[in-house]
Amino acid sequence: LLFGAAFGMALASKISIAPLVLLLPGAAAIWFVSLPSERREQSIGPLLSKLAAAGVVAVLVFRICQPYAFSGPGFFGVVPNPRWVQNMREIAAQNSGDIDFPPQLQWARRPLWFSLQNQVIYGLGIPLGIAAWLGFLGMGWRILRGSAEERRRYLLIWLFTGAYFAWQSISVTRTMRYQMPTY
Repeated sequence: LLFGAAFGMALASKISIAPLVLLLPGAAAIWFVSLPSERREQSIGPLLSKLAAAGVVAVLVFRICQPYAFSGPGFFGVVPNPRWVQNMREIAAQNSGDIDFPPQLQWARRPLWFSLQNQVIYGLGIPLGIAAWLGFLGMGWRILRGSAEERRRYLLIWLFTGAYFAWQSISVTRTMRYQMPTY
């Protein structure tokens, strides 16, 4: 429920945080797979109901914190607001490079390592940036060479961090603020 509330608030303030929704089902899947086979059957129902409850909470919190996304009338009017949807489409087009949007020109011809360079030098600072990325690589090594417990402990955060960082690093807009979930 807390994840659902936090996700709903985060999504209401920054729509590009949507991939975070994968973390709770990912954590649930890792937990479920780690159960002894005789406990899995009795755990599937409660697990799915808790995931559904988190989803309902996320939608409710998003509805409260982002009222412009809905047409209304009133709280229970949950039809998407066409203007808000159109605004999100325009922002997505601006950030994709599909349209000529002058503020985007500053990101043209940036190398693939631009996000990494900015994160290490300006975002975290060189000592912490190097330590963070060495920690990320070390975590990957522990996933490959460690015990099953270490894999369960590190896999989700490592995969999410790596995938999110790569996704934002190859996007047209390679700003440091879009890397916030990786920090």
